[in-house]
Amino acid sequence: MNKNRLIWQLFPSYMLVTVVSLAAVMLFASKSLRTFYLNERKQDLLARVRLVEDQLIPPLVSGDFERIGRISKHLGTQSSMRLTVILPGGKVVGDTFEDPAVMDNHSDRPEVAKVLGGDTGYSVRYSHTVGENLLYVAVPLIAGGNIVGAIRGAVTISAINKALMIIFARIVIFGMVIALLAAVICWIVARRITKPLESLRDGAERFARGDFNHRIVPYACEEFADLSVSLNNMASQLDQRIKTITDKHKELETILSSMNEGVMMVDSKERIVTVNSRLTDFISIDTSDAKGKMIQEVVRNTAIQHTISSALSGCQAVEDDIVMNGDAERFLHIYATPLVDSNGKKSGALAVMQDVTRLRQLENIRREFVTNVSHEIKTPLTSIKGFVETLLEGEISNPENSKRFLTIIEHQTDRLNALVDDLLVLSKVQRDSERKEIPVSVENVKSVVESAVTLCEVKAKSKKTEVSIECDEKINAKINALLLEQALVNLIDNAIKYSPEKTRVTLRVVEKPDELLIEVKDQGCGISSEHLPRIFERFYRVDKGRSRHLGGTGLGLAIVKHIALAHDGSVSVDSTPHKGSSFAIHLPSAVIKD
Repeated sequence: MNKNRLIWQLFPSYMLVTVVSLAAVMLFASKSLRTFYLNERKQDLLARVRLVEDQLIPPLVSGDFERIGRISKHLGTQSSMRLTVILPGGKVVGDTFEDPAVMDNHSDRPEVAKVLGGDTGYSVRYSHTVGENLLYVAVPLIAGGNIVGAIRGAVTISAINKALMIIFARIVIFGMVIALLAAVICWIVARRITKPLESLRDGAERFARGDFNHRIVPYACEEFADLSVSLNNMASQLDQRIKTITDKHKELETILSSMNEGVMMVDSKERIVTVNSRLTDFISIDTSDAKGKMIQEVVRNTAIQHTISSALSGCQAVEDDIVMNGDAERFLHIYATPLVDSNGKKSGALAVMQDVTRLRQLENIRREFVTNVSHEIKTPLTSIKGFVETLLEGEISNPENSKRFLTIIEHQTDRLNALVDDLLVLSKVQRDSERKEIPVSVENVKSVVESAVTLCEVKAKSKKTEVSIECDEKINAKINALLLEQALVNLIDNAIKYSPEKTRVTLRVVEKPDELLIEVKDQGCGISSEHLPRIFERFYRVDKGRSRHLGGTGLGLAIVKHIALAHDGSVSVDSTPHKGSSFAIHLPSAVIKD
């Protein structure tokens, strides 16, 4: 569709109206002037004819046609008109320019016919005698109450045409000047209309580009001024609403990006509308390229597809647990609910996915913990119960058996007591750590290390194991000395317990730029790599039979881990089978400079 500027629609319209009006006025003026001049000429010619009619009646009555001819020529020449005298029958008896004898009968001439009827006759027509258009005026000649003839005066109208042409030329020139002035005025008027519209258009375009600070200057015209004010108000409202929408959008994006859950929204045709970045941690998708695509193109997991499709097809929320197989098994809980628009029609679905792998692991750990605690308690209790029943059945009278049975009961009781003590210590450390209630103070690290070694000295001597310390006496750290001592005792005790006789256990403290490293290294049997990830779990044993034989509760390393966590630190292990193990406690930002 071709588009023309408004000025080229208004200006030609104005000019057309102006030109048509001028042409109509000029045509009317020309016709009016022509009529006016002809009427004036008629009256003038009639007056001339009236002046000579008295001189023609006497010779006409007497039949002196020769005299009439002379009078016609003489008076016609003097009065600058053609004078013709006609008898009632139409015969010409006198004419200014022609011989009446050769002239036709004039009874059929309109002006003559009217005169012979008793009226004054007028006519404008072409004269074959003269060879041009003439104005004819004829009056009756009356004598004795009877029409004795007619006298006709004629003048050429070329002078009238020339005068009218001059006047018409002037009118045309004047009209052109008026048209030119009108064109200028029309152009100015059109521009006065289009210029505000162009300004309004430019302002609207700037609003469309987002420049809502721009303001349209109101014009003097009330309509344009009102429109300018309306557009400016619209811009202010749009600016406020867009800012509100933008803020809400940013808030929504911030919420979505900060959520631990993965979020996906699809429309009613299963096209993806939005996803958050967290979803990429759960399923392998490209969030920047996912929008607008079908869910089947992006998500390859059929369980997720089915859950979202079920939410779209139904009216209730759908939830399910999904197993994701990959490098490591992961569990997702997906909750999909249908979405409806303002009209109550279903517009899509929202799916929220939560990684419940850690919860599953914690649940498994809890179950294992309950199972292990039950097993660890049940074993000594069964032993105690069995020996007590044996004593009650009569063996108490046998001193030798009684003493052996009571010794076993004592050992199992000590084992139960150690297990309960470790559980209480572990529980207390966890509780105080979560509540940030573990007191810390600046202590000399070497003194804590030496105290831990002293507590393990008896066991070390029984196995002829040498415990060496590598620690600078000037290292001070912000620690809980009792807890750190207990963690070191557990590590040293394990190192001695699982090392052959006559070996060395090295306790090394290293001050690093960002942490304090306390390492306990032995020369024992070592640990296979498949056990290392779980070595710090409660009741986890590499060799269950050997561990119970050596009297461990299975909680020592778990206590070490939680003591390190209570100091905002961590633990690590490096072990090679048959070559020994190295356990380390990492305490970040614990070193206090002198």
